[in-house]
Amino acid sequence: MRRDADAGRQALRRFSRLIPLCVTVLVVAGLLLAAVQVREPAALLSTAYGKVLLAKLALLVILFSLAAVNRWGYTGPAMAGGRQAARRLGWVIVVEMLIVLAIFAVAAT
Repeated sequence: MRRDADAGRQALRRFSRLIPLCVTVLVVAGLLLAAVQVREPAALLSTAYGKVLLAKLALLVILFSLAAVNRWGYTGPAMAGGRQAARRLGWVIVVEMLIVLAIFAVAAT
């Protein structure tokens, strides 16, 4: 958003509108896969898949919490031109990316 503020705001606006749909699709697909793989709740603690699933879910809760902070705390002020909000938005996005990498690492086990 530093180089071309208008283009950055437009991209942020498009992303903010599109991402809830993408997340919804991923959550539904994950729930369906979990229902197939983990047939009973006890399997969450007794199988490797269940333990990995719980670890990924914990990371997703953190990720979605940060995304909510971005969406309702920093996106509006950043789009309005607030430099401090844009800076915080950028840092939280970096943290979100690190959490996504952690989710990939957990999933790869």
